[in-house]
Amino acid sequence: MKKVLKNSFYVVFLSVVMVSGFFHYNQLEHYQSTPPPHIGNILQPFKDHGVHIRAKAYNVEECRAYLKRNLLSKGLNPIQVTIQNNTEKSYILSKEGVDLPDLSPAAVAHTVNRGYIPRSIAFKVAAFFFWPFMIPGAIDTVLTLRNHFELKGDYAAKSVKEEGELLLPYSTTHRVIFVRNQHLTEQFTLYLKDLRNGQYSPYPTKIEIS
Repeated sequence: MKKVLKNSFYVVFLSVVMVSGFFHYNQLEHYQSTPPPHIGNILQPFKDHGVHIRAKAYNVEECRAYLKRNLLSKGLNPIQVTIQNNTEKSYILSKEGVDLPDLSPAAVAHTVNRGYIPRSIAFKVAAFFFWPFMIPGAIDTVLTLRNHFELKGDYAAKSVKEEGELLLPYSTTHRVIFVRNQHLTEQFTLYLKDLRNGQYSPYPTKIEIS
């Protein structure tokens, strides 16, 4: 009887390790950053002089396609902004020029990964009663941290930068703004700083919500 129980335990234990590893393998090893799509007509705005800005709130499918997670289910709304600078001027785009209460990439990644906390606690409780569960618990912790940094890095690359970034003449830039559901509006104003004279220009922008 003891041998049967012992063998049963090892089967369950190995199953937990394999399931945990398989889950994180699918989440992490196959993670590939996907660049944001172009919003609007890629050619038409360049027929007219000036700065052209389009904004669109991601739906569930777009969240999964370009951000690899359904952020809407977490109470977050990603808004992609496409800026086409069809002028000879250079501008600076930064967080201070966005009049929306946007979240940092680190805060977004933390919100997404909060769902892993109950599983981590379960492993710790199981390990308290039977130490071998420390092994899958440790694996789960390491891979969850890796998952957090993968998402944080990807979202940081796609978001509007705190320190600002240069928008060159006759260039197109795609950036994502992360806001909570209650802060999603139909319109906001984006302020771009003229690199030459330091003055800010307001651009009222309508958000396409599908």
